[in-house]
Amino acid sequence: MRYEGSGRPDPLVFHVPHQFFDCLQQRICGRRLPARRDGAQCSWHITSLLHVRHIFDSPDVPLEDTRAFVENRDGTYRVYQPPPSDGQRADGCPRIKPLELKTFLNSHPACPFVIEWSPDVLPRSRVGELRLKFEYGHLRNGQVELRPPLPVSPPCY
Repeated sequence: MRYEGSGRPDPLVFHVPHQFFDCLQQRICGRRLPARRDGAQCSWHITSLLHVRHIFDSPDVPLEDTRAFVENRDGTYRVYQPPPSDGQRADGCPRIKPLELKTFLNSHPACPFVIEWSPDVLPRSRVGELRLKFEYGHLRNGQVELRPPLPVSPPCY
């Protein structure tokens, strides 16, 4: 998620083994589903951010559903890394906070987080295609920033 982005990235596409997807499916549904027909594509539309966290969050790699940014002088943005706190703070002096720029993962009925699974893309090696579609929003000082979609250029012939 980048602050200068439109909030509608291209889908993320991964080629993963069936065993990996079976583990992921357990986190999506929580119960074993009946046997799938060969070649049938499955998709899930997840409208709760808590459910997205349950699926993708782990103790080793936490899901980063929000990200803070700092605007550079040239108009570009970089990820904000808070300085390590050394415990010393001047009494009575408020901390200086940078301009608050954040991105956040959207997941609600109007724009769900979509997981699509196409099995047997490589049938001999039992590898399928996992496609993730999502949108993210922008906050500037706590106010949602609406951005127009990027214009789609016509195809070149």
